[in-house]
Amino acid sequence: MEVSFLDELECLKASYDAHEFTHYISSQCHILKFNLPEDNCLTFEIPNQYPQVIPQISLASTKLSKAKRILVEKEIRDNAEELVGSPMIMDLVIKSQEIFENHFIKHELSQEKVLEHEDNHTAVILIDHIRQRNRYLKALRTWASELNVVGVLMFCHKWIFLIIQGSKKKVKEYIIHHRTTCIDVDSSGKPCKEKMSKILFEGDSLKCFTSFLVEELSTLKDLEEYLKYINLESIYQEVLKPIVFKS
Repeated sequence: MEVSFLDELECLKASYDAHEFTHYISSQCHILKFNLPEDNCLTFEIPNQYPQVIPQISLASTKLSKAKRILVEKEIRDNAEELVGSPMIMDLVIKSQEIFENHFIKHELSQEKVLEHEDNHTAVILIDHIRQRNRYLKALRTWASELNVVGVLMFCHKWIFLIIQGSKKKVKEYIIHHRTTCIDVDSSGKPCKEKMSKILFEGDSLKCFTSFLVEELSTLKDLEEYLKYINLESIYQEVLKPIVFKS
């Protein structure tokens, strides 16, 4: 990643306060999160090749329909493509605000549901152990790609948590794959199925991922902060906290 990004980051920090802008460094990339008017949240995942490669852009909104959200994300990406090779984040944030203002001026919000659940089905799984990490991760990533689901595998102390999001049908297929396929090896080195995993939660929640991630979290506080950052604080409080603090 070029040094210019660090200069751009300092400029963003000087231009937005802590309620508007958050900078988070994951194990894979820099993540920039902007809280915008009308309950819109714009997230950029900055690749190492930035600004020669545009960031991964995702929009969370409780007031835009899924179809409208996808169109807005595409419009922001199209603008990013025009800015390749130069710092672009602030320009994209300003452009996104213009898009939102135009939308809410031209279209009053209808009384239909403010959050569509088609792709927001979520499963939280506790994995007992992983012996062959590379083999395990390869299988998870392959299934995620084949089934068009997203999520995160989190390592924190002795706990391993898997969060999967997608359509209800695809998430359930993913769970079936997880339990019926030889994904790891047993103590003797023979391929074995995942028989000791536990589904801690399954239901709808705000879609928080655009890809499949792996996160190494050093402390329970890091685990809490990460889930809070990606808008899954309720999952931590209601699902994971009782597990990690169980006496």
